Amino acid sequence: MSFFRKRSTQPPTAHRTVETPAPLRPDSASAVLNVLTTGLDSAVPEDRRAGISAALGGPIDSSEDCESRRAFIALDWLVRTWTPRWTRFVPGVGEELAVNLEGLPPITDLATAEAAGNFVGVLASTPAQAEITIAEYKGNIYDEAAAAAARSAASRVCAESAGTAVADAAASTVLEACLAARTDVAVNGVTAIALLVSLDGVAPYIQHWAAGPGEIEAKTLSIRALAPHAAWRSLESTAESLQQSALQLHRRLVELR
Repeated sequence: MSFFRKRSTQPPTAHRTVETPAPLRPDSASAVLNVLTTGLDSAVPEDRRAGISAALGGPIDSSEDCESRRAFIALDWLVRTWTPRWTRFVPGVGEELAVNLEGLPPITDLATAEAAGNFVGVLASTPAQAEITIAEYKGNIYDEAAAAAARSAASRVCAESAGTAVADAAASTVLEACLAARTDVAVNGVTAIALLVSLDGVAPYIQHWAAGPGEIEAKTLSIRALAPHAAWRSLESTAESLQQSALQLHRRLVELR
């Protein structure tokens, strides 16, 4: 053993910056509000999130009766406010469905949920119809770009218009009523409607870009980059309006006693 081992010089300890974690959103005693708040945190822009969490700072009535009423109010909003806003995009049958849903009595129990479900069921065939339509958009890069952009926009619509958050909040407490009201059919139907609406919205832009000057490779890159924004534009104002309505719903549920 050597007594003259080369001593390795220890490198100076690097200064490590410890990141302070973002403050956690306070949970309330209400399961409905916790689910709804989590969903809205993901759906709304960052500048509106502070108000959502701040609302949970005060006392919350989490009694069984209050929780049930919260969940039914959320379910009612989904069926009689959120769903009609989207079905109105469909001339004729969609507009008629919107009028029927808005004209229903408030959903407050299983019986009124079942009555609503009879109307919501009209949307059951909408996804298949949408797929038949979009299947025709193939065979060239422009149609395929339009279809891809429309699918991308439709995949965002339920979350960003707060439908997913409210549906999950209602189901956390009154699942049987949600099944009776056919909320899954509503969500899938709205996604299909959004697919067709965004497809109609993006197609003219793509036709314009395709007819413009330039090499096909450059136009293809441009279309693929811009088409998703054009597709979402057809849905954006409705999604933002429903976000605002959902924030009002959240405040109402927080204040419920």
